[in-house]
Amino acid sequence: MSDRIRRLASYVRPHSVLYDLCCDHGYIGLTAWDQKPLAGLVFVDQSPNALRAVHEALKERQLTEDPRVQVITGLAENLQINGDSPCDFVMAGVGIRTIVTIIRELFPSGPGPHRLIICPEKNSLELRSFLQTQKLGVVAEDVVMEAERFREIIVLEEKGGPIHLLGEGYVGREDPHVQNFVKSLRAWHAAVTKKREARSAP
Repeated sequence: MSDRIRRLASYVRPHSVLYDLCCDHGYIGLTAWDQKPLAGLVFVDQSPNALRAVHEALKERQLTEDPRVQVITGLAENLQINGDSPCDFVMAGVGIRTIVTIIRELFPSGPGPHRLIICPEKNSLELRSFLQTQKLGVVAEDVVMEAERFREIIVLEEKGGPIHLLGEGYVGREDPHVQNFVKSLRAWHAAVTKKREARSAP
């Protein structure tokens, strides 16, 4: 199992219901299930082909008939969730537009008691700009190197801290991967700003 998957699973709260959204083969949900006690585990993906692997993994673990475990075929943004029981929602390896759509549809009034664990597919600058407009705050940030790429993890709750655009939350972190990520984030922001100014110039 990759370090990214283990790290994502580590941010799942014990005794919560975990929704592994756009779950693909379900590795994050299964890893979290192995790491700590969960009240429930729900796999969601619109691809029946991807969910076949989830069903096989559940069969191997003798979880097929476990009432705490569900597999849902469909779009994550169409979920009906219990607003009172604390749930954790993992969104990893998906595009920023998909993450934005899911958050807008599932949490229009804020996350309440829930936690969002996000690992966007690409640079998070646009995503962070959106998150700043929502009733969300950061409770943890992390960076993992995978296949020579920075994979950022952002953990959010309603009462978390400020969401920064340019890696200010990583100040003081001595990990060279983290420092290199911050440099790349700021370089990306500078490039985007330069292009925007060039387009608006007379």
